[in-house]
Formats: sequence, C-alpha cells, structure tokens
Amino acid sequence: MAESETTQNGGAARGDGDDGNALLTTLAAQGAIDEASAARAMARLDAASTPWWLSVILALAAWLAATLVLLAVLKLKHDLTAPARVVIAVLCLGVALPVLRKSTHVFGQQFGLALSLAGQGLMAWVFVDESSVRLGFALSAALAAVLTVPRAPVLHRGLCALAAWLCLLVSLGAYLVDVHHIHPGAVSALGVLVGALALALWLRRAHWTQWWLAGGDDAGLPKAWAGASAVMSMLLAVGVASLDGVDALGFGLHPGRQESLVFFYRLYRWGAAALLLAVCAHLLRPLAPARRWPLLGVAALCAAVGWQWSGMLMVAALALAAFQACQRVWFAVLLLWLVPVVGCYYYNLSSSLLVKSISMMALGAVLLALRWALARWRAQGDAQ
Repeated sequence: MAESETTQNGGAARGDGDDGNALLTTLAAQGAIDEASAARAMARLDAASTPWWLSVILALAAWLAATLVLLAVLKLKHDLTAPARVVIAVLCLGVALPVLRKSTHVFGQQFGLALSLAGQGLMAWVFVDESSVRLGFALSAALAAVLTVPRAPVLHRGLCALAAWLCLLVSLGAYLVDVHHIHPGAVSALGVLVGALALALWLRRAHWTQWWLAGGDDAGLPKAWAGASAVMSMLLAVGVASLDGVDALGFGLHPGRQESLVFFYRLYRWGAAALLLAVCAHLLRPLAPARRWPLLGVAALCAAVGWQWSGMLMVAALALAAFQACQRVWFAVLLLWLVPVVGCYYYNLSSSLLVKSISMMALGAVLLALRWALARWRAQGDAQ
C-alpha cells in the first residue's frame, strides 16, 4: 500500500483504504478476482479506515476505561484468593471475546484487548501459583493459543500467539535471567519450530488471502500466527547468539554440559541452514533447471559459509519469505534486525576474530558474485 495522504483541511487522512480500493478495482477489471469478492473486500477496507490520530486517542481512552474497570473489580487488593482470581479472569474473557468479535471500531477493539490480556494474566497467575512453574506456563501457553481461534482483530490474535510462544519457551526451561539456568535446548528447538511455521505461513500467503477475498472470515488466524512466529523467531535468533557467547565462557557449566551444548547449537545451525535452502528451493521453482540449480548451489554455499551465524541465516530466510509474501514492512524490519544479530555474533567468543573475518569476507564475495550473475542473466533476458 502507498503511504497515507492527508487532505488540505488537515483533518481526515486518506489511509490505505483508498489505495486498497484502487488495487481491488484493477484486479477485478483484469479478471484476477470476481466483482463480488472485490465488493466484499472494499467494504471491509472502508469499515477499517480510520485516521491514525483518532485511532491513537480512542485506543488510549479504551485502555484507560479498561484499567478503571479492572481497578474497580479488584478493589485495589493484592491478596485475592485463587477462586476469586479465576472468577474475575473468566468475567474479563467473557466480556472481551464478544466485544472483540462484534466491534468494528478502535475503542471497542482496544477495550476488549485490554480485558482479554488482563484475564489471561490473572489465569496465568493462578496456574503458576497452584502448580509448578513449568506446568503453569504450559497451561498459560495453551490458553493463549486457544484464544487465537475465536474471530477477533489480528492484533489480539497476534498478541495471544506471541504470549503462547513466550509461555511455551519458559515452560521448556529457558530461564534467561540466570546464567546457571540457561537451557539452550529450548531456545534451539523452539527457534527452528517457530521459524519453520512463520516461513510456511508466509509462503502460503496467497492461498489464505484468496480465502479472505472469497468471503472467508478466518484469514486473520494465519496472519496473526505468521507475525507472532516471525517476532519470536527474531528474538530467538538473538537469543541463540547471546547464549552461545555466554556458554563459551563456561559460566555455570557442570561436567558433561559442554557436549550437550554442542548438540543443541548444531541443531539450530543445521535447522536454520535447512530452512534457508528450503525457502530458496521454493522460490526458484519457476526457473529453468539451467538457472535454478546454480542459484541453489549459491544458496548452499551461503549456508555453509554462514553456518557459524545461524541466527543470520534464519533472519535471511524470513526476509526472503516476507518479500515473496509482499510484506514490505516485515521485510524492512527483518533487514534492520540483521544488525543486532550480526552484532551479537561479533561479541561471540565461541570462535576467533580471524574466523569471523574470513567467513564474513567469503560470504560478501559470494553475494557480490551472485549479484553479478543475476545482472548478467537479466541483461541476456532483455537482449533476447
């Protein structure tokens, strides 16, 4: 979508809805979608178009109203019993879900979001207090995942999906606050799983977009899980780099743990390299074999050279999938995220500075050679 344009009156903003309507009109004229689907999509875009400044004011008002309601219910007491917390959480979720489903305005959506997050927080409090930490966070992850299923705005579903991933990470034993309790297995295994899910959903974006244009109401579910999985994968890419550097110092390691760390880090490295090659193979399918196989060879060479920087390979795979899915904002964010990822590996003490420098030089040379080959192929195509 193009950037928003403001009117000369200085008030209303022509948001992405006008550009979306123009795009849908063009697609309908070209026969890409039928007129009925285009009309339904235009109605949704028109209903969702609101000036950004008004959206911010309404969101702040909704969160303030939800806070006042919660403070009135809780009566500012911190010694609530577990049954009382469960009752309040059920009331919050019972009010939030219908509001989120039926409201088409910013105030109602943000009010429902605040109540839903408050209810989930109270339930997580009960789960952790009445059971072990791991079981409590596992139940919290299950609750957050279930709450992504009811029809609601993408923001609510995305935050619930992200909360589910975070609770699952804590439940698996990744206690990142204390060096002595770092469990790299949870970070490595979950990093590969989350990255694979985000890539699969983004590469299938055309299918669930067609479902939305055809009148389907659940296209927000894959979109929310794709965004939440991408955010979680970005965080875990930095986490793997940071944990690798910390564990290289030998802090808090008992005999035999170093061998297990090697397995876990290799798991993430092989997983990130495999996902990058899978994305490249998927994107290169339309090309002729004479061009597809050399490009796959270059991708394999990049994966081999950057094997030490597995987080960078994972973010690069996500950026390729986001570009293919026409997610311009996500693509820009992922490119910027490469900076902290590379920075974490720069201070990683698991390899020497000489190895890092040679690897980065080799990777840069491979990418420059790839750019030269692509420019030559494009010139040959234009000449033909």
